[in-house]
Amino acid sequence: MKSIKVRPADEKDLRSLVILAEEFMPGEADNGKRINVLKQALRNSNYELLVAELEGEVVGFIDQWVIHDFTHGAKLSYIHILYVSSEHRRKGVASKLLQEAMKMQETREFQRSTSQLDSTTSQLSTCTESTV
Repeated sequence: MKSIKVRPADEKDLRSLVILAEEFMPGEADNGKRINVLKQALRNSNYELLVAELEGEVVGFIDQWVIHDFTHGAKLSYIHILYVSSEHRRKGVASKLLQEAMKMQETREFQRSTSQLDSTTSQLSTCTESTV
């Protein structure tokens, strides 16, 4: 089995991420807008984006946002999107991305995590909580 490498995304991944975004949500936005939004998000300390590589090719990503929620009295981490290119599914890529995202949440000392899978869209929502 090929080794899956998961790491934080950076600006050298923009092109690969835009290709994956278009596969995931075709026609939703033009590439220029996606690149601009992605550059801004990567500079945001409350945003985390991990990419999965197989043999040096970015084949998937997971992103999460951290918000400070006074009603919970905690910082919450929400996994927004977990996506793997169609040709690389069923190879453990999504599992590896999710495991690494959960490890990142542990380093931020979040205390509780809940996940929800939308069965109609296969989208996973995860909320992790920490006291502020």
